[in-house]
Amino acid sequence: MWNKEKIMRLAERALKRTEPYLENRTDSNDPEDNFQLDYVLVKRNSSTPDTAIAYAHLWDELISFHPLDSDPHAQNVWEWAFSFDRDLFEYLEQGYGLAGMSLEAHCAAWSEIEEYHEGDGINHTKGMQQYLDYCKRNKVTVELLRREFQYEGMDVMILYDKSAAREKPSQAQER
Repeated sequence: MWNKEKIMRLAERALKRTEPYLENRTDSNDPEDNFQLDYVLVKRNSSTPDTAIAYAHLWDELISFHPLDSDPHAQNVWEWAFSFDRDLFEYLEQGYGLAGMSLEAHCAAWSEIEEYHEGDGINHTKGMQQYLDYCKRNKVTVELLRREFQYEGMDVMILYDKSAAREKPSQAQER
């Protein structure tokens, strides 16, 4: 079985094997000059190997890839088409668990929740609740985001509903 730390290490290594990462290497070898891992989702399967999907960014370029595959094969994700509602919350509703997420990605997710939580803006509210549960259990707070990443948005944890999030947590989230 995988643990979160091992999955994140594997995802970092797989990212460095993707074509977009290799194409963006510079002579400086400064990690900030290349793709940065945003988050990794894992689905535990009983009859087949685990499935993982990772997202990474370089400025306004986004890619997704499969870090547990022998060839992680990165795919471009158009920035205008990306949303945490579809590219994170929907996966959580489908049984994926969040193995890890960067503070920068948390800030972006919180900003999207702030902007779209009212009305019908978030289609995958159960997935959003599972994400907020992950934040609660992993001590991702507005204070942390403000201190470490100068987040200026609302504290989305006021929207957290423990009973809605915990109907059936995935194994990857519990590890």
